[in-house]
Amino acid sequence: MKQRLTRLRDRAANFAAGTATKTGRGSWLQPAVLVTAGLLLPAVAHAQVVSGGTSPTTIIDNIATFILGPFGEGVAVLAVAAVGFMCWTGRMGFHAIGWLAAGLVLVFGSSYLVTTFVGGG
Repeated sequence: MKQRLTRLRDRAANFAAGTATKTGRGSWLQPAVLVTAGLLLPAVAHAQVVSGGTSPTTIIDNIATFILGPFGEGVAVLAVAAVGFMCWTGRMGFHAIGWLAAGLVLVFGSSYLVTTFVGGG
């Protein structure tokens, strides 16, 4: 049993080092994997090209529209209600209302602020 484990460990070490003997069914496996990887890599590289009508700018605009649209307004209402309730029950100081108001102004005024500072249309 010990001799068998030693032989198996030596074969694994030789395979990891790339010096394994090419006998049996595994002799074609390593070159086949390399050829397959070489054929597939250009396809993966081509997948990164932006094609069709969806540009990264359109994707970013859609995300901003989602955040600043009805979903964002709903989240803002929940945030105001949660902070108001926490202040009402005494679990949070009233300064949190100021931070919440500042955050809402920055989030929902971000489009105006960026247009004002950077310009554009």
